[in-house]
Amino acid sequence: MAAVEAPVATLITWIDIAIGMLTSYRSCLICCLSCLYLLASRSTDTKSGADRIKKVQCTPDEGYDVKKTRGARQKTSLLPALSVACIVVALFCCDILLLGTLDESNASWLPEAWQVWKTMSSDYPFALEFCWAILALLAYFSVQFSRRKFFDKSTTRKGVKGITKKPNDTSRREEMRNAPSKRVANNASIAKAAEFQNQLIRSKKNVEIAAAAKEDDIKEATRLLLKFESEGENGCRPDIVSYNLVIRACAKQGDLKSVLKWIEHVESKGMEANSCSYNMILDACAKADTWVAAEACERWLEQMLDKGLNANVVSYGSVVHAWARRGEEARAEKWMKRMIDDGIKPDEVAYNSMIHACSVSGNPAGAERWMRDMQDRGIEASVTTFATVIDACSKGGDLPSAERCFEAMLEAKIQPNVVTFSAMIDACAKKADPDRAEYWLNRMLKYNIKPNAHSFSAIINAFSKARDPERAEQWLGHAETVGIQDAVIYSSVLSACGKATDAERARKIFQRMVDNGIKPQIMAYSALARPFSYGGDWVEVERIANDMSANGVKANEYFLYAQLISYATAKPRQDERAEQCFRQALRSGMEANDHTVTALCRAVGRSRCTELMQELCNGRDVPYNPCQQKMQVKSVQNLIERRKEPSNVGGSKNVGSSKMPPWRK
Repeated sequence: MAAVEAPVATLITWIDIAIGMLTSYRSCLICCLSCLYLLASRSTDTKSGADRIKKVQCTPDEGYDVKKTRGARQKTSLLPALSVACIVVALFCCDILLLGTLDESNASWLPEAWQVWKTMSSDYPFALEFCWAILALLAYFSVQFSRRKFFDKSTTRKGVKGITKKPNDTSRREEMRNAPSKRVANNASIAKAAEFQNQLIRSKKNVEIAAAAKEDDIKEATRLLLKFESEGENGCRPDIVSYNLVIRACAKQGDLKSVLKWIEHVESKGMEANSCSYNMILDACAKADTWVAAEACERWLEQMLDKGLNANVVSYGSVVHAWARRGEEARAEKWMKRMIDDGIKPDEVAYNSMIHACSVSGNPAGAERWMRDMQDRGIEASVTTFATVIDACSKGGDLPSAERCFEAMLEAKIQPNVVTFSAMIDACAKKADPDRAEYWLNRMLKYNIKPNAHSFSAIINAFSKARDPERAEQWLGHAETVGIQDAVIYSSVLSACGKATDAERARKIFQRMVDNGIKPQIMAYSALARPFSYGGDWVEVERIANDMSANGVKANEYFLYAQLISYATAKPRQDERAEQCFRQALRSGMEANDHTVTALCRAVGRSRCTELMQELCNGRDVPYNPCQQKMQVKSVQNLIERRKEPSNVGGSKNVGSSKMPPWRK
């Protein structure tokens, strides 16, 4: 108990000293001066606060200025209190150090009160609890009083914005003067908020449409767009970006009709198609791969330029690509030069399109020229460019140029791929050089490049042109060993069997294809029927035709040609069956071409074929047989050469004697 009372007694002594200091005349003087300083500071702060209120009422950005003013006022109100506290502490310390402590008589009442408290607390057991209750009530009243003061202050601060505090006449006139501009500003902010909300809604809908378009689900993308267009959300409607997402999906699949339909729909909604919309139209026209679509692509670009829209390299490149796919090198070159004249620098894609145009038209020299022009403009040729040039040399039958281009690619440190090697093998196949084709395939394997179906098909075509079906079948086995089973490869082997008139091998290859689970297409059926047609086995060809029809494969001009040749080479010739087959083909929607008409002419005779052309094909001319034309040209050339020989007139024995047979001499 004594250990507890000792610190308490010490604390009471210091409190008694402090109270004695407060009761001295010096301390009273200090406190009075401090209170006067505090009141003066509060009056100054109130006056400055009123001035700040007036300034805040005239400030446009009310929220920010009020917060700033409130923080400044709070800082200003704390400074006097802190100053007073510092002054009081400093003076008390000076009072103790310089003037001395209080008398013992003034400082003795607090210990006596402590003794009285101990006596009362021991006599009355609930005195301590009563004191704690009194302290709790005092704390409650203090909290309520402070909350009311805080509420009054916050209400006064709201008066700064004009909610409760009534401004004076000057601020009222200024407020009335600035009221129209504030209303305009509020209306503009409301419009901006509404536009921002519409952009959020539109972005959400566009993400959904783009997701469906990315999965090539055009129906779902169209449904979402039409739903957004009809229903909307808070008055929000699609913009040109929403429609361009669906148009791009249609253009990606080459659906030109749907693209044009959506463009008309956009214009009916009062919106103008932008450069992106026109570029997608041009892309759809280029992918349609028809003459009409290429001309339409040209017209759309002209319309785009007439409207003053920004045509870029994609716009011009689409037209170049459209004509390049049709093999129209001159028209593609015209738009390429126009793009350069308009100040647009061609890119690699545009140059590759021009090289492809030369490839389709069989102009390897032009392909090399465009690649040199591309390199002169600082555009590096990629492996795709070199592969396109090699393909152009391959289609032009220029194997040395293709090999030279391949070596140039290696010198440029460009790694070849399966496309470039396949193009080289195809070039060898065009020249009917199977040994060179094998060399390039083995070289491809040295580069650790796995051949694909096109590589094996190219080398089999090389043996097919060499009329070597046995080695073609060997390469088919190699393809099956590496796991490549493609209908094109089997069709190439069947074509090799057809050119060598090996019908039995063709039958086995066809059955091998069916056993491997590959569904034969019209190319395979046509190649299978060719060796039987050359042998005049029209019964087997008709059986193949029935089998093809049962499997749901529609005949084309190639199969019709093989079937008509089988009737023409049969013994005896089956002219009635040939005429019936030709009529049935025309009824099925097939169009007659020079090859089918020539085969019909061989089967039914030229006079009857002319009559059928008058009856069924609007008087179409009957072409001559190419073999007969070659024989006639050769006989005419021989006749001309014989007429040019000098006659042995005048008894000369040496003139023309070297060309005369011995028995004629």
